[in-house]
Amino acid sequence: MLPLNVLFQKPRAWNLQAVQLWLQSLLATKDFIYFIYCLTFVTSNLNMKFALIPVLCRSLEHVAKFLRRNFSHSYLYRKYLDEACLWVESNTTTLGILTSHAEIGVGFLFIVSLFSWQRNIIQTFMYWQFAI
Repeated sequence: MLPLNVLFQKPRAWNLQAVQLWLQSLLATKDFIYFIYCLTFVTSNLNMKFALIPVLCRSLEHVAKFLRRNFSHSYLYRKYLDEACLWVESNTTTLGILTSHAEIGVGFLFIVSLFSWQRNIIQTFMYWQFAI
């Protein structure tokens, strides 16, 4: 949520047209989609730790960019974190593929969960609308 707050601030005016323009620019971002993804699983009765993979991959990318940008001259960063951050930044496509596979897997877990006692039809429908 922090990148959304930092990038998009507040609407310039609090009338309907200004708020709609602000929301349209916000809704199309990748970070907002992951925010909605998190909200979907916070409200879930299902305990799917598998669903954390896309969120963790995205946060790992953000942390690596932040560390490389702000601590690149630090001795501790160069000694312990430089290689890891370089690996994350050079393998963003691999993390994206992992995220995609995890999202598809979670979708199928939702479908399988429809046959259990913890079924949530509305949440499954919402997830598949989000995924498509």
